[in-house]
Amino acid sequence: MKIYLTICLLFLSSISMAKFLPDDQILIGALLNVGPSNTDEAGLQKMVAQLQAAYAPIVKSHGGRLSIKGSWKDEKLNAAASQLFGSWNVVISGGLVRRPELTTDGAMLILCHELGHHLGGFAFGGGSPIGGNWASNEGQSDYFATQSCARKIWSTESEKNAQSYQASSLEIRSQCAKVWEDQESQNLCARVLLASESVALTMMALKKETTLPSFSTPDLKVVENTNSAHPATQCRLDTSLQGALCTATFDENFIPGKKAKGGRSSEAAELESANFTCTKSSNYNIGLRPACWFKARY
Repeated sequence: MKIYLTICLLFLSSISMAKFLPDDQILIGALLNVGPSNTDEAGLQKMVAQLQAAYAPIVKSHGGRLSIKGSWKDEKLNAAASQLFGSWNVVISGGLVRRPELTTDGAMLILCHELGHHLGGFAFGGGSPIGGNWASNEGQSDYFATQSCARKIWSTESEKNAQSYQASSLEIRSQCAKVWEDQESQNLCARVLLASESVALTMMALKKETTLPSFSTPDLKVVENTNSAHPATQCRLDTSLQGALCTATFDENFIPGKKAKGGRSSEAAELESANFTCTKSSNYNIGLRPACWFKARY
C-alpha cells in the first residue's frame, strides 16, 4: 500500500511539474561537467535559505507552504516547480548549479524563475487534467524572475550591485540607462542582466547551440498566439532583459489572473496582469514581454 501511494504521489507531482528546460532539450553531450563550478554546496544552501525566508510568508498568504530545496548531490541538469497537496515546491539540482557557465547569481535567477511559476500569474501554462493550470508559463516565469524576484532579493546588496555594474559590458550599462536614472538602480539592473547572461549561456551549452545569445540581437519571431512552451534561448534572454527594464511594480501579494472572471487565460486575466507589468495599454514602450513568445491583446 505504501509503495502504491508513493508511486501515485510521484505521478501526480510529475504531471503538474514545470521544468526550467524540457528533458529532450538537454543533449547527452551536455551531461559532462566541463569546468570548475562557481558555486559550492554551502553557497547553494545559502541561496535557498535566503529565498525561502523572503517568500515563505508570501506563499503562506496565498494558502500554500513553500518548500525550496537545493539537491547538491543530484547530477540531473534541471530545476523544477510543482504544487501538490498545498506544498508549493521549488528544486534545483547540483548538476545544474555546478555547470561552469552558471554564476552564483545565475543559479539564484533560475530559482527565481521556478518561484515565478507559482507567483508570476498571467500568462499561465496549459496545465494538465489533474494538476491544473496553476503555473505561470515559461516566458512569464522568466519575466517575473528579473522584474520582481531578483530585484527583491538583491535590492539591499548595494556593494555587490555596484561590483556587478563595474564588471558589466557597455551594452548592459546602455540597456539599464534607458529606464533607470539613478546609479543604485542601474547597478541592480546590471547585476540582474549579468545573471541573465549567465543563464542564457548555460542554456546554450546544455542544448549544444552554436549561436551566442546577446542583448543586442533580439529574437525577431512574432507569435500568432502566446507560446506556453519553452521559448528559444535568445527569446528567453530577451524576456529577462525586458523584465529588468520594466519599471512597473509587481505586487507579490496578488497573483495576476489567478482568480479572474472568465478564467486564467481570459481577457480579464490579461487586464489584471497589465496592472503589474509593462504593456502598451499601460503606456509603456520598454519592458514589454517579447512577441517571440507573448501575444498581447492590449
